[in-house]
Amino acid sequence: MYDKTFDSGNTTSEGMGYGMLIAVYMGDKPTFDAFWQYVKSEFFNGLMGWHISSTGTALDQHSATDADEDMAWALLMADKQWGGSPSSGGGTYLSSATSMINSIKSSEMTGNLPTDGDYSAPVTHPDYAAPDYNAEFAMASGDSSWNAVSAAEYAAFESARNASSGLIPDATTGTGNNIFGFDACRAPWRVGVDYCWHGNGTQTFGATQFLGPMMMTFQGLAGATYPGTLELPLSLTGSPAAGATVTGTTTQPSLTGAISGPAAVAAMMSSANQAFIDSSWTWLKTYMARATMSGIYGEYGDYFGSTLALLAMIMLDGDFIDYTNPPP
Repeated sequence: MYDKTFDSGNTTSEGMGYGMLIAVYMGDKPTFDAFWQYVKSEFFNGLMGWHISSTGTALDQHSATDADEDMAWALLMADKQWGGSPSSGGGTYLSSATSMINSIKSSEMTGNLPTDGDYSAPVTHPDYAAPDYNAEFAMASGDSSWNAVSAAEYAAFESARNASSGLIPDATTGTGNNIFGFDACRAPWRVGVDYCWHGNGTQTFGATQFLGPMMMTFQGLAGATYPGTLELPLSLTGSPAAGATVTGTTTQPSLTGAISGPAAVAAMMSSANQAFIDSSWTWLKTYMARATMSGIYGEYGDYFGSTLALLAMIMLDGDFIDYTNPPP
């Protein structure tokens, strides 16, 4: 799983995390084990270096918290899917998951919030929060402190969001603090999954309070002819953000699975959103049929939009399941 968008075939831990999620939920053990073997070969201090060159050289040995959360979750699901160990390499899926969960907690969290990585990093990216995973991380690791993380993450969401549109910025400081773009778009996916698995939780501000205003924004942009102007990037007030800078490149707003997928998962918070979900599914099927891995962020373009679209479709299809607490 690699990123042709800007990095000339370089690998990111983000992409490997997505690959592991897709493989485990598609029941593809050989591919999952191959991904995991590669990830372990690029471990530094118990976590994968986030940026690897096309020749296998670590361009940055520091970790990225969102990727590690996805990898740890995928390993937990692999334990429930297959049990035992990967086809090569030591350790069981469960022991590997537990080790990663402990490393995330000790190296990538501060004040119950995920930081950017394992390098005394700041808490910059609100979308690194993964409230859907925390209860199961607590159970698997035996570390009850994970149970306090979701409340802190939702409090951070509430603080960061635009009160009218419900949108959060890509980053709370520096570049990305004024757009909902190719970082922040992952939050409605993660919170939508959390709602489907755990409901609204016990905190005053939870999944429904976070997703409600955001869904009104998404539906307004989509209009009667989906996907309308449901594009990325968006301004924090909910309009297409022409000329926004994304990872150093000035872009125009574009249709992409990176927003249509997560928005559809967010819509699962209410049966009143069924028409939006149905329209999303129809568009995503066409999008995935045309998807390539060779373009820039945008419609039918890059690995990022394609993988988020596929992960969303797995969720919409009822197959992105918490196997530690499967539905009856």
